[in-house]
Amino acid sequence: MAEHPSDKRKYLYVLGVEQPLKFFNSRRSLSSVLSGHAFLQRRFLDKFGEQYHRVRDYYLPRKHLVAIEDVSQFVRGLM
Repeated sequence: MAEHPSDKRKYLYVLGVEQPLKFFNSRRSLSSVLSGHAFLQRRFLDKFGEQYHRVRDYYLPRKHLVAIEDVSQFVRGLM
């Protein structure tokens, strides 16, 4: 979503922001995250090469591009 070349505001709607932020700020290996998705892994490597090794390395310079919105107050039955 962060890479999409749109001028529109981008939102990621979640039920609670704690888990997504924990993941995005994690030191988990990007190769591990992408390992089950060969096509996406290849595209990522074609675009960025070996520039990013950890999830947070990729996330931190882009965190301002996508607003993470907690919608749990609107869908209480799902919590």
